[in-house]
Amino acid sequence: MANGRIRACTSTLTWDEVVWVVRRVFDVETAGRQGRMLLELPNLTMISVDRSILSGAQDLVNRYGLKPRDCIHASSAQKAGAVGFVSYDSDFDNIKKIDRIQPDVAISKIS
Repeated sequence: MANGRIRACTSTLTWDEVVWVVRRVFDVETAGRQGRMLLELPNLTMISVDRSILSGAQDLVNRYGLKPRDCIHASSAQKAGAVGFVSYDSDFDNIKKIDRIQPDVAISKIS
């Protein structure tokens, strides 16, 4: 992403998750810096969580029984027209409309 070879998108929930985990593991100052870095990543579109995203997430909960946050991320990716979903979480393999790509595989494809 940084060099412009790929464009990516993520749900705005990603910012919350990153800042929360970094704060728990390190401290509030480090969490603030990491949150800012995420917001400043070039070629990363943040998908706002709105009613249509939540409606899509609800459909995914009903269909696949996935965790609510996972469904919000997947619904965001679907709304953005993403062709792949980068994650180690194999729960996303159940969603047939989007391919899950493991992070190490995604990195090797663009290197």
